[in-house]
Amino acid sequence: MIDSRLNAPFTLVPIASLAFGHEAAPPLNARRHDRDAEIAALAESIVHHGLIQPLTVTVIDGRTYVVDGNRRLAALRRLQGEQRLYQDEAAPCVLQSQQLAGEISLAANVMRLPLHPADQYEAFRALADDGQSEADIAARFGLDTRAVRRTLALGRLHPVVLDGWRAGRIDAAEAQLFTLARDQGHQAEVYGRLAGKDTLDRYYIRRELGVLDDWEVNQQMAFVGAEAYRAAGGYIAEDLFGDRIVIHDRPLLARLAEEKLGAIIVSLVEDGWSWAHHKRDVPGAIYRWKQMDAAPAAPTRAEKTRLKTLRQRLSEIDAAKADSGPTEDMEAEIAEIEAAIAGIEAGIEARGWTPEIKARSGCIVDLDHQGKICVRYGLVKPEESAANADGADDVAGEDDAPATTGRRLSRTQSQRASEIRTTAAAQALADDPHLALAVAVAALQSYRAPARLYAQGWHGIRIERESTDFATCLATAIALDLDGRLAALARLVAASLDLTDAARDNAGKGVAHQDLVIDLLDGDAYRAAMAGAFDPVQWFGQNPASESRLCMEEVAGRVHTIDGKKATLVSVAVVDAAKSGWLPPELRSRHYRAPDAEEQLEAAE
Repeated sequence: MIDSRLNAPFTLVPIASLAFGHEAAPPLNARRHDRDAEIAALAESIVHHGLIQPLTVTVIDGRTYVVDGNRRLAALRRLQGEQRLYQDEAAPCVLQSQQLAGEISLAANVMRLPLHPADQYEAFRALADDGQSEADIAARFGLDTRAVRRTLALGRLHPVVLDGWRAGRIDAAEAQLFTLARDQGHQAEVYGRLAGKDTLDRYYIRRELGVLDDWEVNQQMAFVGAEAYRAAGGYIAEDLFGDRIVIHDRPLLARLAEEKLGAIIVSLVEDGWSWAHHKRDVPGAIYRWKQMDAAPAAPTRAEKTRLKTLRQRLSEIDAAKADSGPTEDMEAEIAEIEAAIAGIEAGIEARGWTPEIKARSGCIVDLDHQGKICVRYGLVKPEESAANADGADDVAGEDDAPATTGRRLSRTQSQRASEIRTTAAAQALADDPHLALAVAVAALQSYRAPARLYAQGWHGIRIERESTDFATCLATAIALDLDGRLAALARLVAASLDLTDAARDNAGKGVAHQDLVIDLLDGDAYRAAMAGAFDPVQWFGQNPASESRLCMEEVAGRVHTIDGKKATLVSVAVVDAAKSGWLPPELRSRHYRAPDAEEQLEAAE
């Protein structure tokens, strides 16, 4: 028997004999809208908690109509249809006169005072605090797991945020934003700071929490993966109410994306392609480049069987979506299947790229807007087309010109070299407060300075800001001793550096004296910083083979003793550069220590 959970007098009426109030003439149910809303969730609640309140009914012409509780009746019938209640089950009902039926229905819907959302969410949080898991709560209340996670996240907001919501100082959307903070302490800190300045609105909350609608961050995170980012020490706040990504270390994410992309580029060269580049490092319009065709390749029997199975499963899921609507589990499985199909098809296509084709062409690598890797295979560079037509290859021979002859980096690679210089210089300058102070004083008095003193230099250099409010920053600075202020100044001046080609070009006549700051840095500190900023794997992998030859020739004088395939040249040059500290000319300064060729050759032997 259904538990009524109420001591008021009632009578048991078979569910099958009850009629909905809106079926009467005239209708008795005051509710016209959302009659069928969340019936499944209500049914689950009845299963786990019983029928908390009996139905109110009246009898008209021998038929029993529900005056109050029509949604409960719909849930009971759903449970019968699912064979979770007996067909002859009876429901507890309170009988009312026909004259009062319409008034009672109206009173039941009008006089009911719903819980404030904050109270509701705190009640759910109390269930979790008592040991109920998210899955348990979801089952008992007929909710999906994600809805429970959202509810608990709001219930776990700092009390000061919940009280502000109850008082109407923030709305539901603004309360949701606070779930993106690091912890309750961070929530209270941001709330208090904004409340004190009367700026408790979405814009300022988002700004204080670092919530960015940044397509590049979304793209890089999809490519790198949340687990890899966390494993490297990054923090991600999960957005349960949207698709925003909140991270607190953008340079780390950018570096992980660059490293992963660089590894893919190197693996393509190791797989036999003549060259591989990131799309951004390729000048001009690549759609004009010649693209070779892959040889025909057929799937194996196992691949055919697997593809058939995967596509059949996709059809089954599509049919289920049409019948009952999509779910998160369905969408996740679809994504996995589509990725598996794409992987098999890519493997089939890859067999069509023969060693001969790879030796005569290369690849352009890029990320699409969803962070998925995109590779265009079989491309022939315009300057290589004529040479390929004549049968020329890239093998170094005795008659080759020296590696330095005609050496010229692309505009993109030159910009990349200047970015590496900026990164290394900023790191070393941050450790030299006295020089940073001198740079700041000089920059404030001069034009075309290599430091921008609003602490926003090249975008690859980031600083953690405790606040952007001048009064707050001034109070913090005053509280520091002299050494503390110098250290803070050094960090900020370092973050203002921009020694890149782009900064020079954008300034018209250019930013002058890029080398002057580097020359004044401590040599050991700058060399150490440059060693960390320069990635030989990426540099040699993304530049022509002549760059690898230049390194080997300057380090050990042995370029003509190495097989001329680019993959081999790159692997040898990487080792030579790492052991000797070799740098390309664009990265050299007065602190550079050129490797001794004879000494390096003896060490290698």
